[in-house]
Amino acid sequence: HAPEAALDKSESDNTTSYFSPKEPIRIVKKINEAVGVNIDPEKLSPKYKQYVDKLTVNLSNMRFVRICNSYAARKDRDLFESQFILQTWDKPDLSAEELNLYMNLCRDIVTMECLAAHVNRLNVFFDNMEDATELTQRFSETLKAKTSEYGDCQKRISDITKKLQGDRSEKLKNQKKDETSFINIVQMAQDENERKNML
Repeated sequence: HAPEAALDKSESDNTTSYFSPKEPIRIVKKINEAVGVNIDPEKLSPKYKQYVDKLTVNLSNMRFVRICNSYAARKDRDLFESQFILQTWDKPDLSAEELNLYMNLCRDIVTMECLAAHVNRLNVFFDNMEDATELTQRFSETLKAKTSEYGDCQKRISDITKKLQGDRSEKLKNQKKDETSFINIVQMAQDENERKNML
């Protein structure tokens, strides 16, 4: 009985095709569940309406749907979807590149959870083995490989998160500069009008 075979008899409760939700009430319900907030779908402020509208579009993104449909286990797909909502629901200004990075990040989070389950299962097998047989050696190698994969996955998550946070704070800083310069122009125009009125 090979180590990998032991890992593969996991809970593959076969999923049906993923259909992205379109109704605001369902989107808000998903946000509330994923984020832990309590938004009332009947009383959406303009800001929250913008969030809901943009998330509706993002959940229909072809790559997002394909990733959802690539999961054999429903719990993995649900984790991917809820992590994506958690990470992006209040960022309606994301570029296509940033959206792709968030999808990569959420895939890695699901992968990390699966690897953690594999490592735990292997540790239990390993602890229950009696002697240093060839099988024990193979389990040891599989455990080492899975632990290494887990470490690589954690590093990828950390790197993508740093990149997204860095790029986003830079973008928001530049937006603020643009807004400030626009406000300055408006104020200068108002001052100019006031001067003319006084004259």
